[in-house]
Amino acid sequence: MSESEHNADLGFSADTVPLDLVGTSVLALSGCFTVLLPVFEGTIVRALLGSLLVLFLPGYAIVAAAFPRKMFDPQPAEYEESWVFGFLPSTVSDRTFGVLGRVIVAIVLSITTAILTGVVLSFLGVGVRVAPLAEAITALVLVASLVAVGRRLQYPPEERFTLTTDRVVPVVSDFMHPGSRRELAVNVVVVVCLLTSVASVGYAIENVREPEPFTDFYLLSPNGSGEFTMDEYPTEFVEGEPTRLAVAIGNHEGGRTTYTVVGELQQVNGEERVVAEEEFWRTEAVVPANGTWQGTHNIVPTSTGDDVRVVYLLYRGEAPENPTRQNAYRTLDLHVSVTASNETALLDTVR
Repeated sequence: MSESEHNADLGFSADTVPLDLVGTSVLALSGCFTVLLPVFEGTIVRALLGSLLVLFLPGYAIVAAAFPRKMFDPQPAEYEESWVFGFLPSTVSDRTFGVLGRVIVAIVLSITTAILTGVVLSFLGVGVRVAPLAEAITALVLVASLVAVGRRLQYPPEERFTLTTDRVVPVVSDFMHPGSRRELAVNVVVVVCLLTSVASVGYAIENVREPEPFTDFYLLSPNGSGEFTMDEYPTEFVEGEPTRLAVAIGNHEGGRTTYTVVGELQQVNGEERVVAEEEFWRTEAVVPANGTWQGTHNIVPTSTGDDVRVVYLLYRGEAPENPTRQNAYRTLDLHVSVTASNETALLDTVR
């Protein structure tokens, strides 16, 4: 077999290259890039390609994978059920599935795919956000397109489905020139629904803003049963006796984040100026996206004071050499008094 004959059998000739699947993949990648890149924000290109990515491309790629052959004249003895659509009646097969049928099913499947993808992302903790949704749908389109190419190559070139002008033009012509008023009414309804869907998705892509990343940081104290809650914080410490507290972190930064927590005891004057301070606790916490972390510790004051402030400083990543309230990402304060001590103002604490 010559090299040209071999390439033709593999589907690499000009007549058998799956240009529709290549175009589907290129459009999906383009739509994903327009959604992710800020330069396209607010443009009609982003709205159109984003709508195409949600409303048509994933369904078309799935249909192409399910029905790799072109339409033939239906012969009852030749009906074959698809490996994807096996639950449909036996009259639904790639031998009777034309261009218009592919388009209709592609739209329905695309909408269903977008909804299911959002459900999966929400279940995984990623959240239903525009960027991960576009990435997930694009990945699905690429995988389905590769499967479709592989399935088409299983058949001779003359049996493979190809999206050519001689197939599209008659369908468009029949759609534009219906044979009855009923068909005209149906076509008008279809066009209105499509335009409404495109406008809705385009509006959503342009107006749904990604939530601002943030981190919850809060102080906890044990209640009577030993559970840590955000109620009844201690306000009086006893010199030399441990007081147990905890801090909690809720990560809503959109990804796995490493934090550093620094705890300090600060002696302040009447103007809230720090006159003495000592670090009593420092720890690192790695918190997954949308996850929480809790760190418990003991504070044992070694001196008395009426104007003592327990301060927690939260940093993303490592803390600086000189942690302060000004350079911290989040801060927590607890004003307390320390009684019954004959030592000096403020010294060390232990975990």
